[in-house]
Amino acid sequence: MIWTSAPTEDGPWTDSAEWRARVAAELPPGQAPRQGHLVVHEGHLVRLTDRDRPAVAAAGPGVLAMGWNGDAASLRERVARTAAAGVTEIVYVPAGPDPDRELRAFAAAMAPVR
Repeated sequence: MIWTSAPTEDGPWTDSAEWRARVAAELPPGQAPRQGHLVVHEGHLVRLTDRDRPAVAAAGPGVLAMGWNGDAASLRERVARTAAAGVTEIVYVPAGPDPDRELRAFAAAMAPVR
């Protein structure tokens, strides 16, 4: 998020300057720094890069607050609360190396909400 909103600033985590330096070092020869998003988003929704592991570790459990995470029951409950508040659609993006499995698991978890 900090890269998207302020690509010239360091984030709130302690090693953000080091992380930014690693991103810059990984730019292919001839790529302008403004193309750093291509490096930053490597593996997103599929795998955690070695570059991102320290940032995720530094974030600790708080990293889970950025999205809807949890077991089937907690997600069902959150969707039910959201629907009760008037939301009629949810955008779901399956992540990981097996998106078909993720889609099936999400559909199964949401079946009782319908």
